[in-house]
Amino acid sequence: RSIIHGGAISRDGRIAVGDCILSINEESTISLTNAQARAMLRRHSLIGPDIKITYVPAEHLEEFRVSFGQQAGGIMALDIFSSYTGRVELWREPSKSLGISIVGGRGMGSRLSNGEVMRGIFIKHVLEDSPAGKNGTL
Repeated sequence: RSIIHGGAISRDGRIAVGDCILSINEESTISLTNAQARAMLRRHSLIGPDIKITYVPAEHLEEFRVSFGQQAGGIMALDIFSSYTGRVELWREPSKSLGISIVGGRGMGSRLSNGEVMRGIFIKHVLEDSPAGKNGTL
């Protein structure tokens, strides 16, 4: 739901509020509910300290949605969208947070500047002093 101050994502700094998360450790978030996406983040955090997040920066969401909508049956291969997506690898200290909170999920979305709604999992908040905030990408 938000990016936690001091968490891995806040310290990383590349992920920003409004970015759309496409996958976590190569596992798609496209059709997940918010609860499922949060559970996925927790599960991957328990597996190990390294987490890879593929995301679309908020400023590229409209172009991404148009390109994604043109794919047959909505099937997505992330490499097709490399001009729109970013990937960040974060290292999280044991028992520490990545520093993000998320919104969205199946049946929910984010309103684009043209008024359309794009479905997905979105960054709600990034804590400055977290792995994500310090990295500077999200």
